Amino acid sequence: SSLTACISSLDINHPTSASGFLFLLYFFYFLIPIFNFLYYFFFFFQAEDGIRDAQESRGLGIEIAKNVALAGVHSLTIQDPAPVSPVDLGTQFFLEHTDLGKPRAAACAQRLRELNSTVDVKASDEPLDETTIQNYQVVVSTNNCSWSGLLALSELCHGHGVAFIAADLRGLASMVFVDLGDSYTVRDVDGQPPKQCMVACMETEPNGSRITCAADDEPRHPFYTGDVIRFVEVGGMPSLCSPGQEYKIKDDDKNSILIQDVSDQGAHTRGGYMIEVKQPAQLSYRSMAATASDPRLVCTDMGKFSHPGKLHTIFQALYTWQEEHGGALPAAGDTAAVGELVSGLPPECAEIGSKLVPIAIAEISPMASVIGGIVAQEILKVCTGKFTPLDQWLYFDALECLPDSVPEDVHAQGTRYDGMVSIFGRERFDKAFRSLSPFVVGAGALGCEILKNLGMMGVATAQGSMLHVTDMDTIEVSNLNRQFLFRPKDVGAPKSGTAASKAREMNPDLNIKEYTDCMGVASEGSFDKNWWGGIDMVINALDNVEARLYMDQRCLHYSKPLLEEGTRGTQGNVQVVVPFKTESYGSSRDPPEKSFLVCTVKFYPYKIEHTIHWARDNFEGNFSNEPNDVNAVIKDREAFIASLSQIPNKVHVARQLCVNAVGPRNFFECIEWARLKFEQLFCNDIQQLLHAHPPEAITATGAHFWSPPKRCPEPLRFSSEDGGHLDFIVSTANLRAQVYGIEVSTCLLYTSDAADEEDSVDLGGRRIIKKKKKKKEVGGSKK
Repeated sequence: SSLTACISSLDINHPTSASGFLFLLYFFYFLIPIFNFLYYFFFFFQAEDGIRDAQESRGLGIEIAKNVALAGVHSLTIQDPAPVSPVDLGTQFFLEHTDLGKPRAAACAQRLRELNSTVDVKASDEPLDETTIQNYQVVVSTNNCSWSGLLALSELCHGHGVAFIAADLRGLASMVFVDLGDSYTVRDVDGQPPKQCMVACMETEPNGSRITCAADDEPRHPFYTGDVIRFVEVGGMPSLCSPGQEYKIKDDDKNSILIQDVSDQGAHTRGGYMIEVKQPAQLSYRSMAATASDPRLVCTDMGKFSHPGKLHTIFQALYTWQEEHGGALPAAGDTAAVGELVSGLPPECAEIGSKLVPIAIAEISPMASVIGGIVAQEILKVCTGKFTPLDQWLYFDALECLPDSVPEDVHAQGTRYDGMVSIFGRERFDKAFRSLSPFVVGAGALGCEILKNLGMMGVATAQGSMLHVTDMDTIEVSNLNRQFLFRPKDVGAPKSGTAASKAREMNPDLNIKEYTDCMGVASEGSFDKNWWGGIDMVINALDNVEARLYMDQRCLHYSKPLLEEGTRGTQGNVQVVVPFKTESYGSSRDPPEKSFLVCTVKFYPYKIEHTIHWARDNFEGNFSNEPNDVNAVIKDREAFIASLSQIPNKVHVARQLCVNAVGPRNFFECIEWARLKFEQLFCNDIQQLLHAHPPEAITATGAHFWSPPKRCPEPLRFSSEDGGHLDFIVSTANLRAQVYGIEVSTCLLYTSDAADEEDSVDLGGRRIIKKKKKKKEVGGSKK
């Protein structure tokens, strides 16, 4: 479930196909999950004194720093005294032309701070030594030009128990090394929610207690031999559910599990749940020097099973070359230096080496985006103990993206596009990239990354080309923790316009046009045949299947290549759709979402999905459907009455219409309504259900009515001391006030002697008054 595991699911192993070329050609992206953990953390760009070559850009470092800043770490320190060069502008998206000549770290620090005001971002020139290394939790080195220097830094961190991560880009190949010390504890190896299942019945066997699982509509229960579980809500066996009681599964089959004998803890009478207890894992890591000759390699692509070992040898040869040549790699087009380096490689590495060494000096935005995402994920693993870290070396290459013929026009000219030119050649770069006119649909988290990558790559920078982007949404505060093109001052502005403006700032050469249209049948008048004739490809950054299917159909109709991608938590996928060469997005459909019986959702919920569905239905009914009915009557009374003839529960609709048409006169009537709603939903409705089906009810077959998967409910008794109860009252009152256009007040809760009877509402010993009322604090009870 980690980002690194997702790489193998991406369709990149097509050396000769247009799909493989398009995928790496245009962008790589992994979305970093946003954890709200504020741990003390240190991020360190190790810049060797010898690194002053203007041909080396450090885009990988800024990608990692951007991701961890968005994640909300406590402290982030960057170090890179090298001056900004024109080539840096091709991957360092936080640099501008006005920064040329300034130290790279200092030029980036303020823009990193703008991403997240809660993160303490520092630019430091302090070297790492025996004393300073102990101030940090993680050290990440991304500017590695000396093999001996890299080994020394690794040993320094390993010896002081500081997590060390090294990462490097060499053209279309990359390396990540992770060392978390001699003993590292992973508290949650997969990051998934604990597995759980209902108990149907228990039977005693010679080897222990056999528990039959109520797996509902699943083919089998989720547990396996060796898992550790605990019990809750098991009828008749209270000691089985005691805190700290854990049981290891000795055996399992499709419908049941076997644990130790628990018959002495009572007789099972009804239901209960088994919940997985996550077990920590203890891992041991070796330093870079100790593992260099015998590396533990992570395979990211089974189609390139032999590549990691060969790349390991080639990267060490490149580091050695740099150490012997003052930190410099062979320049683009320097065939003599390339030939000398390749000739020293082992024969089995010569083929890959002859492809990689000529482009090793290049650093491009798509590769920085991929490795920056992986490294940032490793940092979050260290901070949280969640997910299993890499073990220990990871090599990733996209050499299949190289042109079939070796380009000759690759010499550097001191521009932001030198990295792209050194890989693809200037003529191919001008025709395939600068002249490209793509259409990006969506400017959210994925869309921001795509626009950044396209802009850094020089896409749509030639005369006559245009990058199109559309998004109908506006920026919300919740977007700021992952959509890095937006800032707090942009809240409320259109996403597409703001993203386009920020992309222009990153690359002033970029030709970009923004729209606020929702792609669908209604917008086909604007996006007609002539418009589609002016674009070359489509990149989807959408969040729903319906819109994806529509864009897939449009691309098929107009024969346009489509890049389709999506993320869910730490998982991601990319699909390349090339007309007449690959299947389309709509050719294979996801399994339909499970539907729930109304009676299950309303009366017998036993899954979190049921309660979410119940809450959504209540929300839509109270704050959407019924207010819309009132508005419909106000707009056209006769049309609304005519529409009632097609509604089966027209009497209920009419009754609710009469109630809602009057509406509350002030905010305190909204609070009274919310209090009554609490009583209805969490007390009266449950008491009515228990009246019809008492807890000990028996069915006609002699079985308990409240047996799995049904769970017997208990009515709530409102308490003004319960924060959850009060949150429900205030939130519900605020929503109702907004529906009826009443000014929403931030409320303070007091004891009864802290407010007058007038202009207040009694909530069982506490009163709600408007914030503008003079504050009185009684006995520390103010909330």
